[in-house]
Amino acid sequence: MEPIREETQLKAPWKTLFLDLDGTLLGADSFDVNVGFVRGWVNIHRKKMGRLGAIRFLTALRNAVEKQEGAATNFSRGIEVAARYYGTNPEQAEQEFHNAIRILFRSIRRHFYPMVGAKDFLFWAKEHYPLVLATNPVWPREFIDMRLMWAGLEPKLFRSITDASVMHSCKPFESYYAELLEREGLLGSECLHIGNDPHKDLVARRTGIHVFLINPKQTQLEVVRTPRPGSKKGYAWSGNFQVCREFLEKRMNQG
Repeated sequence: MEPIREETQLKAPWKTLFLDLDGTLLGADSFDVNVGFVRGWVNIHRKKMGRLGAIRFLTALRNAVEKQEGAATNFSRGIEVAARYYGTNPEQAEQEFHNAIRILFRSIRRHFYPMVGAKDFLFWAKEHYPLVLATNPVWPREFIDMRLMWAGLEPKLFRSITDASVMHSCKPFESYYAELLEREGLLGSECLHIGNDPHKDLVARRTGIHVFLINPKQTQLEVVRTPRPGSKKGYAWSGNFQVCREFLEKRMNQG
């Protein structure tokens, strides 16, 4: 990263803000969450399929939902895997899966917390932009709404939310962002995506979406440089939520 020297050649304020959830609006003790999730998953499923079977189930589920793209929704691919491991039909598998995730999420709730500055930023931003929750669509809507509440936020803040039942790929597939733009009826150049993960969020630039990476400790605006400038179409910046707000206010005033 390098200090920003001047305003870019962008010609108009953005029409819509996309916002990531995990790590951006909702923080977590990552190690405790990962350990707690795997332990809870195994405990829930070991009686039915054994510890090794539970681990294989989780691995297959992640591969199907997070590492594939295609005609089927993320949720449909996940339920196909669940039905195979539960040894039942998709409808029953969906019910068992939802019950398991409800139990599991309750057990790891204590490891999550609202990100500093996120709520104040959103309450300012909603007065100026339509907001879209562009969270990684691994989970059905019920569990995204649940985690929004953990962040102290209401789902109604957002015009739309990407969840596993409507999206056909996950981050960092470029197709996730292309589908998001198609669903919202927007061009990439009309949007700013606010996230925190360079690997998953900067991919948005390939579709022309501009990106702002939130770093809670960064009090100065910086331009994000990547090792593959030829692959980018959108710009990228970084800073904390206050820096992001000041950046957007300046852009609105110029527009």
